[in-house]
Amino acid sequence: AALRFRDRALSTSLWSSALALGLVASTRLLDHTELVAAWAVAATALAVLAELTKERRLQLGAYAYTGLALYYALAVLAPPAELFQKHLTPADGVPAVLLALAALVAVTRRVWDAPERDGLDKTLAELQRDARRHATWAAALLAVYAASLALLGFAQELGPDLATAFQRGHTAISTLWGATGLVALYLGLTRASSSLRLAGFALFGVSLLKIFVYDLSRLSS
Repeated sequence: AALRFRDRALSTSLWSSALALGLVASTRLLDHTELVAAWAVAATALAVLAELTKERRLQLGAYAYTGLALYYALAVLAPPAELFQKHLTPADGVPAVLLALAALVAVTRRVWDAPERDGLDKTLAELQRDARRHATWAAALLAVYAASLALLGFAQELGPDLATAFQRGHTAISTLWGATGLVALYLGLTRASSSLRLAGFALFGVSLLKIFVYDLSRLSS
């Protein structure tokens, strides 16, 4: 594909076919966190290559691999339902979530200029500008989620039994969510940022809802 880069249509067909084959091969050779790591590295490499070559079509591959990493991490390795289920290894999916988060940040953090040679380029340029803003909030949510699973796993390591560790872990999670919401609210007020204020109110509200709806009914006094 690189050798035929001047022929854009042929080059695109070659590298997209190579990425499809790489996707199939990765699912055959790897699984669990290693598979997420491979997809995250591929997404980051494609984002860097797209910027270096100013070939916006490579962003499609970067977005696709990032989406796959996020889906596999959140749907298979660390589904949100696990946060409310008692099991021995609640933090096993944290590395996968962090790898997917890193890929999301790497792919969306930079906005660069390149000639818009067709309608697809124009669409990708607009998507690049919008994706950065949305990805920032998504990355923040993923970070809080990963920290919550890590707290649950840490409590499991320290707890005398599964039930006690689970309850202590959820107490720590409620504290984390409330504190994070208050920090976001404070920063929003001091920096006159309406988005941070809304995020702080939302997270603080979710933490209160969790306390009254889940903690008080499911956890011991």
